[in-house]
Amino acid sequence: MLLASLMFAAMGALIKLASPAQSLGQIVLFRGMPSLALLGLWIFLSKKTLFNSNALLHLRRNGFGMIAMWSGFYALQHLPLATATTLNYTSPLFIAVILVCFMGRTTQRSLGAQGEPEWRTVFFFSLASTLTGALACLFQGLEVLPQSTGALALLLGIGLTGAAGQLAMTRAFSRGSTWLSASLQYATVLFSVLLGETIWHERIDPLAFAGICLIILCGTLSSWVTAKKKPEPEAY
Repeated sequence: MLLASLMFAAMGALIKLASPAQSLGQIVLFRGMPSLALLGLWIFLSKKTLFNSNALLHLRRNGFGMIAMWSGFYALQHLPLATATTLNYTSPLFIAVILVCFMGRTTQRSLGAQGEPEWRTVFFFSLASTLTGALACLFQGLEVLPQSTGALALLLGIGLTGAAGQLAMTRAFSRGSTWLSASLQYATVLFSVLLGETIWHERIDPLAFAGICLIILCGTLSSWVTAKKKPEPEAY
């Protein structure tokens, strides 16, 4: 999970570096396109089965995931890196509420609970990212490829770090302890603070630092409560 945290922090920094010259649609497009191409090639060569009975779960996951990703990338464009990253990691607070309110339905219908491999989950997420980004560029009349090699390198870096982070995160949540993975993901905030200070000299004032610590504490506690309330798998 620490590898995923480092990759997501690096991706956030690359998004912020690319934002002055690239549109949000281009950034979202390149977030998914490199991993889609690499995974697609690997699936073809390995002759893996791409479609199964979990298509509806993938559709639902990616629908909410695209809303979250577009919102998160917009925040990274307009807010300090550490602030945008911290706000993005308030999600466990909402997950805890959802699981408590809908216990017995959401937990048993997750892709991890269905034994879905992480490569398939990442492939469909990358496909959704590529399609929504391409559509945004099309509707705005923008070119897909940037004008300079430097901008292209930044966009490819976003895609590669995002793919590495998502693979590592998906594996951590599906194979390891859910509570431990949810807690360790907050290392992304710490990495983002360091990157923001190093690259943009972003200073965290005491009030903002206290808010970051409070969100990390509440998120970790909510992850622990969620893990404690999770029902044990039924014996067959």
